[in-house]
Amino acid sequence: MLLQEVILCATAPQPSTSGSGAIVLHDIQTGTSLASFKQSNCAPHCTSFVETRDGQGGIILAAQQDKSILNVYNFQKDQLALKIVLPERLSCIALDGCAEFCAGGTTQGRIYLWE
Repeated sequence: MLLQEVILCATAPQPSTSGSGAIVLHDIQTGTSLASFKQSNCAPHCTSFVETRDGQGGIILAAQQDKSILNVYNFQKDQLALKIVLPERLSCIALDGCAEFCAGGTTQGRIYLWE
């Protein structure tokens, strides 16, 4: 089994430019881009992921900073897999180690927990 370390980077578009941001996976040894997931506008602490394990592909969750939407991407495709409408805009998101629970926080001090 060949192990490979990667870096996950989430970028938001700059205010002076048009277009959307992206989530990009880079090889830590060479710096080359391994995968890119478009249509993302994430703020800091608004991206989380589940690793691939037991034959199940991993996913990336990205809370959008300008809308109350959670984008879901899977590692097998480079396009948006699911768009979830949230009760309000999240300022942070986290998954537990087993990926059974997802927690999101808002700037108003609310915490949402999903199973």
